[in-house]
This record gives sequence, structure tokens and C-alpha cells, in this order.
Amino acid sequence: SLGNRKRCVAVNSKAKVPSTIDSSDIVGDRTSKVFVAKKGKTRKNAPAEVSSRRPALPVSTALARRRTAQPRDPRFSDQSGTLNVEMFQKAYSFLDEYREDEKRALEEEREKLGKLSKRVRGQHAAWASERTEAIKTKLSHMKQEDTRRKFEGEVEATRRELQREEREKVKITGKTPYFHKPGEIRQIVRAKRKGKSARSKQEEKREKRVTNREKRRLPSRRTPADEVA
Repeated sequence: SLGNRKRCVAVNSKAKVPSTIDSSDIVGDRTSKVFVAKKGKTRKNAPAEVSSRRPALPVSTALARRRTAQPRDPRFSDQSGTLNVEMFQKAYSFLDEYREDEKRALEEEREKLGKLSKRVRGQHAAWASERTEAIKTKLSHMKQEDTRRKFEGEVEATRRELQREEREKVKITGKTPYFHKPGEIRQIVRAKRKGKSARSKQEEKREKRVTNREKRRLPSRRTPADEVA
């Protein structure tokens, strides 16, 4: 209409008009050729406008600036190399001496507390009994750990011995190598502790299985009745 056209603002052809104009910010008639965007307040959470004349940083550089040091667990990292149990035990064998010294000190402290609990009463006696029980529990745990570590050491030594024997057999006879399962190795160690020859029994069972397998592969023997037929 004529009234709307009068309210339109004349714009110079050299003036810059934004490429994108929000429909809510347009003043004037949509049928006219020129629209003017009114300058309103920017929203509080609106993104910041950056000039396109400045060169932007590469994505890799921007991420590198924000990147922080990540923790690394050497037990599960390939950067720390492979674990050699035998070399590890040799390198840290001095810890066993420290452990024995700690056990000896705890035993001496328990003896002193036992003598002290007979002379004192009240709170001191209660503290001595609690400390004695704590030392007893700790010594029991250490004894269990020593037993488990000793058993695991015997299992590892038996495994290396079996592997060495299998390599010798493969080299001499050319047989297919047999890899013992962890459960079999543990049974061998337990049998050695009891004084039984469990390994010979396992070898007999294995040889029996191999023999039966070879028998099944052989062709069946023909009888005279089959030849007549």
C-alpha cells in the first residue's frame, strides 16, 4: 500500500546490505525491492561473530592446544615392552629379603605385646590385644601369599621344563609339538608334591588317544568270507 511505501527508508546503492536477513527484522513491504534490517540487540547466548579476513587455525593445531596429558598404565601399554617373568623375579629378588625382615619384625612385636598384655590392664591391655590380633591377621595373609607365590613359581619352572623337553623331542624325532595346558601343568605340580608320577599317567593317556586315532584311520582287514563274496 501507499502508506507502507512511505514508511520505507531509501537506501543508497553503495551501502552494504547483509546477505541474510531475518524475517522478524525486516521493515517495509515485501513487495518492494529494498528491505532494511533494523539493528537489534544481540542475543545473550548467540555465537560470537568472527571476521572472515583473519586466517583460521588448522583443526589439528586447535585440537593440539586443547589436548591434555593422558595417563598411561605401564602394565597394559606396549611402550613399556614385554614382560619377562624370569628376569623380573631376578631383578626384584631383593624384595623377598625385605619381606622376610618384615615378618621377623612382626613376630618380635607380637611377642613383646604378648608379654605386655600380661602386665598391664584397662585400655593398654585392650590396645595390646587389638594390635596382637592385627599382627596375627597380617602374618596369616603374608603366609598365604608366600604359599601361593611358591606354587606359582613351581608351575612356571615346570612349564619351562616341559617346553624344553618338547623341543628336544621335536628336534630328535620330528614329532608334532604338544603344548601342555595350564591345568595339566598344575596337576603335575600337585602330583609332585604328593610324590606321585602324574606326568607318566598323562603321557600314557595321550599315547593311548593317539594310538586309537591311528587305528581308526587304518583300513579294515578283509576276512576270507569277504573274499569269497
